[in-house]
Amino acid sequence: MGFTRLQSDANLYVKKDCQVYILVYVDDLLMIGPTNLLQKILTLLKEKFLLKITGDLDFEGSTVVFLGRRLQRVSDSVIMCGTLNYYESDLKFFGLTSSKPTSLPGASGLKRIQDGDEPLTSKEHAAYRKAVGKLQWEVPIRPDVAYAVKELARALAHPLKEDLVKLKTALRYMKSTSDYRFIVQPDIKLSE
Repeated sequence: MGFTRLQSDANLYVKKDCQVYILVYVDDLLMIGPTNLLQKILTLLKEKFLLKITGDLDFEGSTVVFLGRRLQRVSDSVIMCGTLNYYESDLKFFGLTSSKPTSLPGASGLKRIQDGDEPLTSKEHAAYRKAVGKLQWEVPIRPDVAYAVKELARALAHPLKEDLVKLKTALRYMKSTSDYRFIVQPDIKLSE
């Protein structure tokens, strides 16, 4: 169809001549571009694939959910935020559903726990990897957690009990700041 896969992001396909972008993640697509061109491309895609369209951002106030992120159109902007239920299973697994909020995403200043150098069980390790992966997905729209998530990711291969405490702090922070928003707004300057 004439799309080019970007080298910088293997999930993003671009058709420069018509300014259409398609973000592909396994079997989910997010298409951005002029409405009339998107309709043409959708028609072509429907000839080859079974598609289910779950929403659009064509109108003021319209909202869609894409891979755990809620996108809402407001004027010429798109507000992006995470959804709390994205972390529901992690909060439940780690016993944090009724936890107290925290004001910091990281836990570098926490008192070291006594058995902190003990490795996690295989079940805890799998849950740790899953939760850190979800946090990594949030970083582009939540730059406030970038450093904490980077530190958590450093322990992915062999996380310890101390890393688990840090993860729980990050999850409590995400829970208490679930109303944070990331606004994407075009900055178009017309040349004279």
